[in-house]
Amino acid sequence: MAATEPVVQPQSQLVTIKLTESNYLMWQQQILAAVTGYGLEDFLTGAKKAPPEYVTGTNAATQTLNPAYTTWKRQDQLLVSWLLSSLSESVLITAVGLKTSCEIWDALKTNFASQTQAKVMQYRLQLQTLRKGTMCMREYLSKIKGCCDVLAAAGEAISDKDQVIYILGGLSSDYNSVVVSVTSRHVPCTLMELHALLLSFETRLENTDNAPISVEGSPSINLTTHDPARRSGNNQWNRGRGAPFQYNNRGGRGMPRGGSFHGRGGRGNFTGPKCQICFRNNHTADKCFYRMDLSYVPNQQSINFTQGSSGYSQHHHTAPSQNFNGMNIGPSQNTPDQNASNKLEQYTIRI
Repeated sequence: MAATEPVVQPQSQLVTIKLTESNYLMWQQQILAAVTGYGLEDFLTGAKKAPPEYVTGTNAATQTLNPAYTTWKRQDQLLVSWLLSSLSESVLITAVGLKTSCEIWDALKTNFASQTQAKVMQYRLQLQTLRKGTMCMREYLSKIKGCCDVLAAAGEAISDKDQVIYILGGLSSDYNSVVVSVTSRHVPCTLMELHALLLSFETRLENTDNAPISVEGSPSINLTTHDPARRSGNNQWNRGRGAPFQYNNRGGRGMPRGGSFHGRGGRGNFTGPKCQICFRNNHTADKCFYRMDLSYVPNQQSINFTQGSSGYSQHHHTAPSQNFNGMNIGPSQNTPDQNASNKLEQYTIRI
């Protein structure tokens, strides 16, 4: 190096991280980029050897200090200071006692060599097993690129073709159409084209998932909204004798004679006419199951319930004690009304 060559002072802002036990590859990449930019990489690799410290003058008996050595030493010590400032305290002990930038660089490279190989295997495995999962597409692509950048810094660069394969291999089934489209192309898809395609497809998926569903004019939704019997899904109707049957949600069957409506939201009674034979609700005497059974005697409990039913007494008047079908009905009971008696007689004549 000529004595007139200027000495370069590397800027500490060019290295944004300090070397630790776990980030050697990233630190190495930043250091090499900065040193190469200043044209000082030969100091680290040892290609630029130190010139002789002294040179022989015109008189062979005298030696003078070599200006080239002075310049070289000043430049090398600036690099040493710059490297040491980029080391963490845990790593700084590795450089204790070393005098030149080449010695420090080689010591760090040797110390982290085994860790570098382990990192290479780790990042290669991560590329093969990385899945998008719940990550957004931009985050997933960034993780893939980060692994490839670290491997490239360690001298294990991943080609664009292999990166495309790793990216497609980690996608879920939602992206099958994209995978088929890319793998079936005659012209291979570049890495940048794949990034743009996946980001665009993700946006389309999100818009489709967030699109509102129109319920207007939908037959099934209208049926659910306006048909409480279908909405309950577990309705039962009781016949006159109390035997339940399932209401068919597929339609076609109307309301049966008598009984109660049972819904999922609770139990409610369908109030209808009261039979004058069995004293049960929701059917008339001409439809009663016991209308032809002359030996039938109403259950006393049903009669008592009828006597105490305010709903029944509000709609009917109390008649005096009479004999009906051989059964003595007390004064508190209601006798068959005239219309019901006429219907029963007409029905008996037809039978």
